[in-house]
Amino acid sequence: MLGSLLKRYGFAVLLSGLALILTLLLQPLLERSIFVLFITGVAISALYGGLGPGLFAALLSALASAFFLPPLYSLLVVGLDGIVLLVMFLLVATTISWLVARRRQAEQELRVLNEQLEKRVRERTLQQEETNKELESFAYSVSHDLRAPIRHIEGFAQLLEKSAGASLDETGQRYLKKIMESTQRAGALIDDLLSFSRLGRTKMQNQVVDMRGLVMETLSELKPEMEGRDIDCNIGELPEARGDPSMLRVVVQNLLDNAVKYTRTRQRAVIEVGGSTTEGEEAIYFVRDNGVGFDMAYADKLFDVFQRLHAAEEFRGTGIGLANVRRIVERHGGRVWAEGQEGSGATFYFSLPAAQAPLMP
Repeated sequence: MLGSLLKRYGFAVLLSGLALILTLLLQPLLERSIFVLFITGVAISALYGGLGPGLFAALLSALASAFFLPPLYSLLVVGLDGIVLLVMFLLVATTISWLVARRRQAEQELRVLNEQLEKRVRERTLQQEETNKELESFAYSVSHDLRAPIRHIEGFAQLLEKSAGASLDETGQRYLKKIMESTQRAGALIDDLLSFSRLGRTKMQNQVVDMRGLVMETLSELKPEMEGRDIDCNIGELPEARGDPSMLRVVVQNLLDNAVKYTRTRQRAVIEVGGSTTEGEEAIYFVRDNGVGFDMAYADKLFDVFQRLHAAEEFRGTGIGLANVRRIVERHGGRVWAEGQEGSGATFYFSLPAAQAPLMP
């Protein structure tokens, strides 16, 4: 504490001496503005050391100017003009010291507040990460533990159908069919939950990804779903991205599968895929279809887990696919959003780091 105090007041003495030397050297040029350099020294002293060193520098400057400026080597102030000049100097120097010191104090308080805010943000982030990990572990455990009994129910239902299906009446067969369909749906839901929970723990690769290649491969895999339908697929420009190929394949699969699924009611389905690179280091892609669309009032729910805007009887699904899309895109530092209108189709957008973007941490 004492060392810091000596340093701040010592700096004020040094600046006052330097201002005096420069004033003596430049006196012919300064004429009546002889206090300019002293004022500068006072301001710097207050900025560095605070109000005390600033006032101390002002006092030293007043004494130095009175002693070393005419009349030399005396503390006399000659004439009314000299008195007015000295008083003005002290007033200006004191005011500047106070203002600069207040600014310095405000900056220090702001710095402390920023540090406290950053600390709170770090603490909240750690808490959120821990909570997310716990939820992921819980979802994984529950999903894993549910698989066995679901499989047992499905297996016994199949055995019952083989051994006693012929003896069941129409109502009994309908019940048995409902049981098997429900177990299959539950199994698919559990598998999707497991995939969703794994996404948070999977280590990401970081490489250039051929997005056009992913789209073409996915469309090839969807051919059985598209067989017998009139579907026009338009593939536009698809710039390369940077990220994990396996994860981005899941994004493309989900979006294209949805486009094929939700255009099922159209006599002629139109699916358009494209993208572009922004001026920055971001690539934006879209998947557009002329399917059933959705109400924009519920657009914010599309990417939540288990949120479905259409009944399972109308369109198959578990309500996790788009949640996986958002999670993967956000892990890549991107964003995802959708636009649509009921009965007029939908467009899903997502952004990724462009191929020329720097490596992700």
